[in-house]
Amino acid sequence: MMAQLRRVSALILATACLFFGQQPAGSGGNEAAGPVIHVDVNLRQVDVVVNDAKGGLVTDLRPDEFLILENGKPQKLSNFSWIEVTPPPTGTILKALQERQSFLQWLTGVPKTAKTPGNDILAAPVANPHKEDIRRTIAFVFGGASPPVLARVRKFIDEQVGPGDMISIRSTRRSVVPGPHGKDMIRDSMGIFQQFTNDKRQLDAATERIQRTCDFLHGCVADPVGALRAAIQSLSLVPGRKAVVFVGSYFGPVGGIAELANRAGVVINVLEIASGFTTDAEIALAKHTGGRRVLTDPGFDLTSDLNEVMQDLSGYYLLGYHTTLSDADFAREMPARRKGDSRGIEVRVLRAGLKVHFRNGFMGAPDVAAKPAPAPAGRLEALTDAMFSIFTADGVRVHLDPTFFAAPPDPKTGKRSPVVRAELDIDGRDLTYTELGDGARRTVLDVALAVFNTDGTQAGATNQTFTISLPRERVAKDPTMSLHYGVDITVANPGAYQVRAAVRDAASRRVGSSYAFLDIPDFNRRRISLASLTLSVPAGAVFVPGVRPEWNEFAPGTAVPFRCEVFGLKTPGKVAGAPKVDMGVRLYRGGGPVVDIPPAAASIENKGGLTFLGGQVQIPGDLPAGNYEMEVIAYDRLEAARKQAAMQWSDVTVVRAETRE
Repeated sequence: MMAQLRRVSALILATACLFFGQQPAGSGGNEAAGPVIHVDVNLRQVDVVVNDAKGGLVTDLRPDEFLILENGKPQKLSNFSWIEVTPPPTGTILKALQERQSFLQWLTGVPKTAKTPGNDILAAPVANPHKEDIRRTIAFVFGGASPPVLARVRKFIDEQVGPGDMISIRSTRRSVVPGPHGKDMIRDSMGIFQQFTNDKRQLDAATERIQRTCDFLHGCVADPVGALRAAIQSLSLVPGRKAVVFVGSYFGPVGGIAELANRAGVVINVLEIASGFTTDAEIALAKHTGGRRVLTDPGFDLTSDLNEVMQDLSGYYLLGYHTTLSDADFAREMPARRKGDSRGIEVRVLRAGLKVHFRNGFMGAPDVAAKPAPAPAGRLEALTDAMFSIFTADGVRVHLDPTFFAAPPDPKTGKRSPVVRAELDIDGRDLTYTELGDGARRTVLDVALAVFNTDGTQAGATNQTFTISLPRERVAKDPTMSLHYGVDITVANPGAYQVRAAVRDAASRRVGSSYAFLDIPDFNRRRISLASLTLSVPAGAVFVPGVRPEWNEFAPGTAVPFRCEVFGLKTPGKVAGAPKVDMGVRLYRGGGPVVDIPPAAASIENKGGLTFLGGQVQIPGDLPAGNYEMEVIAYDRLEAARKQAAMQWSDVTVVRAETRE
């Protein structure tokens, strides 16, 4: 990297050693214990969603248009507010959300706009969300789904999931795997895929895996109740509007699940694909938690149905009233908690033609005052909590840039194993330094990094403490320099992996974290595949203050060169000739591509027995600052059409010097 990047290198390439204990079966690393809930004995709050006859969200109601009853007795509203979680969609996005599936699509299971690289309407860039950025959190729990249904769910995710949304994909099926001492173990079959994310690559991979959660070697057991409980518990401490979407037929108990959801502030929607069965449990589960129970043909109106569910999560009315009933009195008197056949709370809207959704209980909140202040977290506890939280910590700003490549061929088999190179850049401005005299400084860092297989087990990890001394010359040159840490981890097989990292400043105990998803192709197959993209700055480029190319940050107007190693290219003739590769580039942000370079002949370079593709993308001079997604598609023009394309992505941040903190 260029000398003007000005960073201290603490690069350590080592064989990773395991340091975190394996997560309990079914935890997925994200399950949280249920919070302590306290509901004021005087003030009750109920969240309400109101729809018109077409299913649209109604946002203009007045307080005098609501009637709320507690055990049949009218109550006087003391609090009324409309809470807008996200603004309603408009324009092209709204049109896409209203699209209905044709009969041919239902019959074939192929959406009209079949997913191809780069056709996302929102194309939200991948960003590790902070707690304050999250607006909606949804856990999809699949009790069963056909290929057409999964295709529509993927389309929904591509088009409707935005930067403020977090999604989890779960299955009711549990895998039965051999355990120690000859005893079988039951664990969650989704592994890393069930963790909350806004990375559409991980979500697409998760939906594609739903029907392959069990194979002929490992049996499965269905546990819809356990899956729902786990999903609700994982949502319990998440901010914003939160919901479970159960896909399939539900026959389990209602009372305990509904009460758990209500106290966690979770809405349950049941999306049943028409199968000839209708269960009272599905209706009750949605009704008692303020959600919807949607009965749809197999994938026919699924896009529209999911849009209505998402719309209901975009905003709600919060109604409050005072009561003389204590929590205990209300629990004793509310028939719904005993029999499930009538409501203790009822909300009516006086405007004609509207439908009301409300929960059979109150919105609870964690009782912070009831908990003693937590003791300062120890080193390992702080790192572990940061790594497995669905939020990213930014007490220490870090940039995680995991890439992958192929190891040299095995001398015996000739096969090439994938290698994950996880690199961390740590912002030196967030660290605490000890003055050593003569202008020199010292800082102490705790660094933890782990790579996880699809089942949630570790492929490799490292956990180390570094004492870094910076000589006077370095400090004088750049007192805010960044520190760099890296590790190479060889993994056994191609496929999906998750990389998680946490950094702790030992003196201040501030923590930073980040995570990323990788989908590594098989470098040994006889078709084109690409390693990770490497971005750089052109030779002789003018240094822009505050812009960090090592963080994939570039100023508007920059011509950004990129390259990646390529495998499996076909060559003409019996004697190997020159391959022919075209390469196209797109730069995405919400609303579609902002840069679109049509496929053209790629630059091919052979170096040390390796083959690389290269190109360049010009960042427009008027492009707004922010996160973008860069997509490169390579086409092997000598190969059959069904084998000719390969794709890779990279995060890109556009930074204007005046916007850098």
